[in-house]
Amino acid sequence: MASFMIPFKALFFLIVVLRQPPFVFASSSSVAANETETLLKWKASLDNNTQTLLSSLWVGGNHCNWVGITCDMDGTITDLSLPDHMLNLKGALHSLNFFFFPNLVWLNLRNNSLYGSIPSQIGNLSKLTHLDLSYNTFSGNIPSEISLLRSLELISLSNNEINGSIPQEIGRLSSVSVDTDFVREVEKSLWENFEIFQPLMTGDPGGGRRGGPAIRRWPVGALPVELPLSL
Repeated sequence: MASFMIPFKALFFLIVVLRQPPFVFASSSSVAANETETLLKWKASLDNNTQTLLSSLWVGGNHCNWVGITCDMDGTITDLSLPDHMLNLKGALHSLNFFFFPNLVWLNLRNNSLYGSIPSQIGNLSKLTHLDLSYNTFSGNIPSEISLLRSLELISLSNNEINGSIPQEIGRLSSVSVDTDFVREVEKSLWENFEIFQPLMTGDPGGGRRGGPAIRRWPVGALPVELPLSL
């Protein structure tokens, strides 16, 4: 029996290992290299003016020194923030493979000229707490994969061309804040019919960091998920 159990345990361990995402076992240096390569691929997919701009801001081989990038002590990206018209990034997100950013906590691309749909692979950002894609021209539906972002605290998607309804899965997030502009667009004239969802107001109109939108916080499970949405 013992001779059988040892190989069985080894096989079980091998199965567990093979089921893990590659980045779980990747060294920080290989994660950083993948991040750099992914950012450069995304830059190459953007329009020519944006590529020229980013080429002047992303200088050198260490991506942690690039404008808009913040890294942890291991040199992997925790913050990707390129907001506002001073950059005016133009292009789509589909070449920005979120799978290669396992430690990203903050994603802020607010107030640019980004378009296309929000890619479903955004659900790979398991550590993300803040997502701000407002004031762009994103279209299509909100991907249900956002519900996989269990650490998410703030989501801002207002002033885009998103349509459809808020995915029901997002309502299962334990705690999430939504900027008031986004709420107004979702509520429109129907808010008075949803008093059950009246939120708790947060005291920090900047979302706790770097001057963001005013936000409202819903308690657990109370995010309204059935309201019509036209952003």
